[in-house]
Amino acid sequence: MSRLASILAQELAAQRIFLSHEEEQALSRPVSYDQEEDLAWGRVRHRLKTYFLPELRNRFIRDGRPEAAWRSLIVSEEALAGEPTIITQAARQVLEWSATSSDRPHMMSGFLARALGALGMLFLALGAYAWVNGAQTPGAIVAIGGALFFLAGRAAGTFARRRASALGAHANSHPAAQSEAGTSATPETPPR
Repeated sequence: MSRLASILAQELAAQRIFLSHEEEQALSRPVSYDQEEDLAWGRVRHRLKTYFLPELRNRFIRDGRPEAAWRSLIVSEEALAGEPTIITQAARQVLEWSATSSDRPHMMSGFLARALGALGMLFLALGAYAWVNGAQTPGAIVAIGGALFFLAGRAAGTFARRRASALGAHANSHPAAQSEAGTSATPETPPR
């Protein structure tokens, strides 16, 4: 059984949610595995986002965000399996979440994108209302301002998405590249 799957089983057991032996084995199957007759794989696939990812994130945070250790676990388990598995894909999503949730420019640009988009839609609606009620020139000015706010929000959203993909690529880079930057990559996670 994989080390990441055992970490997940421990976390789920602490929440009184138990994995069957077949489900633990299904976590180590390749991502490309697609057998509809395999009921354990179907249960794992459907429980991945609701139960498994939050518990892996909780363990990652509780262990002090050991990114290098998790990267080396992912690399070793993928090397053993020959391709990405369901549990290593989930662990990569945890690393991406860690990178994007702790990056202030990414979070601010995401907030700015939503705020400007909402403000632009509000101004567009207000400009249309003014246009319909006889104030064509002020309505057009407000609508144009709303369109500019909306476009600025789209630009900020594009920046946020690009930054998130760059952070995700960096979070999932090979541990050897990270160790050159000064962090050590140990294969075990610290005990709880």
